Amino acid sequence: LDASTGLYNVRGLARRAREIGAEAARRHAPLACVAVALETGDGTASSGDEVDPRVADQLGDLCRRTARSSDAVGRLGRSDFAIIAPTTDEAGVLTLAERLRERVARSDLASDAGVARVVLSAGYCAVTDFATSSVDAVEMLLRASTALRHVRAGDASGTIGAYQDVPGPAVR
Repeated sequence: LDASTGLYNVRGLARRAREIGAEAARRHAPLACVAVALETGDGTASSGDEVDPRVADQLGDLCRRTARSSDAVGRLGRSDFAIIAPTTDEAGVLTLAERLRERVARSDLASDAGVARVVLSAGYCAVTDFATSSVDAVEMLLRASTALRHVRAGDASGTIGAYQDVPGPAVR
């Protein structure tokens, strides 16, 4: 577990991804993963070093409160989090990301410098039937993180992007 937030750390989240993936495969159920990060209110991507640790911890708490009890929530980096959502297809993960983005927009995230002006960006990967998917659950987590990095490298802050939208050799 991550000591600061009490959420899964990367290793714990990867273990839960394998467990959730095994259950989804047995049931031929959908599976999705969304990775989220904060950006400054002016639209510039912030690195993990630029985000106040208190604000990042508050994002982790928002992720935990927004996710369902069946979801696994973890910290990927200093200001990046992920939610692995069993029985969730693409439409469901988009709803989850939108709900989380709206909660961030409505929240006053307190930092040492006062109220932080941030927006949420997200990347996701989703499959309809995990049993027939060519990727495992840990790779889905990596793909969601890759989609998030692609979104953050773009011009529009507060965007939600799919792994299939990532150009180039990253997509198989």
